[in-house]
Amino acid sequence: MRHSVPYKGGQQSFRTDAACTVIENRMPVTGRPGEIILGAMARPLASPSFKDFASDSRKLVFVLCDGTRPTPTALVLKAMHHDIRKHAGARFVIATGTHRAPTEHELGGIFGALLDELRPRISVHDARDSTNLEYLGKTSRGTPVSISRTVMEADGIVTINSVEPHYFAGFTGGRKSFLPGVAGYESIERNHSHAAEPSSEPLALAGNPVSEDMEEAFGLVSGKRIFSVQTVTLPDGSLFSAYAGNLKEAFNRAVADSAGIYSVEVGQRFNIVVTAAPPPMDRDLYQAQKAMEHARLVLEPGGIMILVASCWDGIGDRGFYDLLASPESDRGIDAHLGAGYRLGNHKAARWLTLAKQASLWAVTELDERVLRTTRMRGFRSVQDALDDAVLRIRSSGREPTVGILPGGSYTVPRTVMR
Repeated sequence: MRHSVPYKGGQQSFRTDAACTVIENRMPVTGRPGEIILGAMARPLASPSFKDFASDSRKLVFVLCDGTRPTPTALVLKAMHHDIRKHAGARFVIATGTHRAPTEHELGGIFGALLDELRPRISVHDARDSTNLEYLGKTSRGTPVSISRTVMEADGIVTINSVEPHYFAGFTGGRKSFLPGVAGYESIERNHSHAAEPSSEPLALAGNPVSEDMEEAFGLVSGKRIFSVQTVTLPDGSLFSAYAGNLKEAFNRAVADSAGIYSVEVGQRFNIVVTAAPPPMDRDLYQAQKAMEHARLVLEPGGIMILVASCWDGIGDRGFYDLLASPESDRGIDAHLGAGYRLGNHKAARWLTLAKQASLWAVTELDERVLRTTRMRGFRSVQDALDDAVLRIRSSGREPTVGILPGGSYTVPRTVMR
């Protein structure tokens, strides 16, 4: 039977005689995107309307996702445009966290037809720019919380997010606009140091140290007036739902929708898992790792994982890659997760753990040097990789079982043995 997974804006198709199970999110019927947004705006949760919120704000700042999220920001801004035009001084901050600045193409995706009009008021957050950070205090876990001064000087803050599972923060969206979105590098680094702890898992909020630390950091900001729009998109990018008003209320509603869509029950584990990082999560290796983290949840120990991600922008944040390349990485990662933690170590720790549990293969544009460093074996196509994997499993005396995650970056399989 023929199957396909997304790759670099297109599809890679393949076939095999091995038993295959495609693990996909449910695709509920959706309404018109514009009507969904307007409906949310018309029924704000525990909050005044956006019109009243904006008119009562002297300095209005929008905190927006960068190009790594499927957030329909342009659609939301379009719905707000009438009231935005009344605020000539409104600022728009791209919440990059530690990601690079968005490209011109990505800016076009974020702002849509409003880009040229709003461009003079757009700024990109730089986590390392200490001159534009305001220190707010520490969380109970010792995270020093510094937030963009541009954001903190506003008396009205608008956040626009999409909410989907996150492999160590539980879910994206909500409080993540502030940490890591517009936080200082040290704040992000300390928060992410908890990512290697076992309870830092997708779908988990309560008891998740990363998420709880983010919530505490948000508590230091929440004295500000905040209006939030939290959206839930389907794997194909279409808008499923939106909630507006109080950030926590809107976030909790979106989390419930997202969990229902992206969490999938699976009745077995597989000795081969093909996991794809759909655009824009295929941009670099740092982002594509999310597809691997979800695949491991249904991969048998000693199995073969095939990552499908072009990584057209290369490695991404070099912290985890440089650690994997260091001589110490072969002797274990534990020492790097204590007082000497640096941003990226959590990804290296999870990567090395996975490399010890499974064979890591990749269909990608990354060069051989990068693949060797990351303990991966490269292939030109999914068909080549899968043929080799099936042959290897059969030569070991086992019958191959193949799990396919076309949306590996977002689909969270939960093994439920029957």
